[in-house]
Amino acid sequence: MSQSYLIYSALFAAAFGTIIPLFAVYFRHAGLTLLQIALLAFVFEGTILLLELPTGLIADLKGRVRTLQLAAVLLTLAGLLFVFARNLT
Repeated sequence: MSQSYLIYSALFAAAFGTIIPLFAVYFRHAGLTLLQIALLAFVFEGTILLLELPTGLIADLKGRVRTLQLAAVLLTLAGLLFVFARNLT
């Protein structure tokens, strides 16, 4: 494994390990019920599960670096959507 991939993986794990536990607090502050928070967590984890295999296929076909670049772009877009969303619907 390349050193840049290991650094990327470590930073990604550190960021999500720090942020994810705060989601419930943030969502409760935003007015969501515990059921809505659970549904969001279900969608989040379900999306990860469903896209795991296609992402591996894309990495095999296009290369790991391009796949990580695509993931970074999509993660940025998801983050922007998260920041600017005003309600659940």
